[in-house]
Amino acid sequence: APAAVGGWYAGQRLMIAGDFAGAALAYRDAARLTAKAGMLEGRQDLPLITTFCLHLVNGRAADMVEPLAEAHQRGAKWTLDAYAVALASAGHTRDARAVIAVKTPVRPDFLYELAMIWRALAGMLLDDRERMTEAYDTLKPFAERIAGAGTGVVALWPVSLTLGDLALRLGFSDAVRPHYEDALAVARRVGVTRWVEAAQRSLGG
Repeated sequence: APAAVGGWYAGQRLMIAGDFAGAALAYRDAARLTAKAGMLEGRQDLPLITTFCLHLVNGRAADMVEPLAEAHQRGAKWTLDAYAVALASAGHTRDARAVIAVKTPVRPDFLYELAMIWRALAGMLLDDRERMTEAYDTLKPFAERIAGAGTGVVALWPVSLTLGDLALRLGFSDAVRPHYEDALAVARRVGVTRWVEAAQRSLGG
């Protein structure tokens, strides 16, 4: 159903534009159309994933603890680091550490790059050097991309912003500025002001 696919893409475009309320409505509509077309098989968590990403870019990951807890407890494969990010953002550090104590590989599916961003964020929030190193090494080939854009559903920020943050935390001091400069170049290329400003702040200007 082209309308369903178009609905998710519309949500992504609104998310990039910074219209988070509009994106939420578009995603809700896309989920309804996708379910109606019988296309949610294997993608039934897309509504939750998009909601989490909207909260993440809006600085409200902490509000997602309960929805992600439910998904994690029923065994959803993608939730591990996302749930840890929500818990840590809400101040539940001990619970977040318990969640990521069992380290599972990120599955090489359409969420791979996005899930690696979540792993990077969880690593930084919980000062987990092993997680940060894994995310840094894995995300380097994606340096010119927008985090999550490959899904055709969400878009967080330039991957290089996260690479710069990871390099800073890992002590790779010579790599920090080049990553943030890459993030600024990507942000300018796609013309998203808030990403340009975020990269400039990271560069100290």
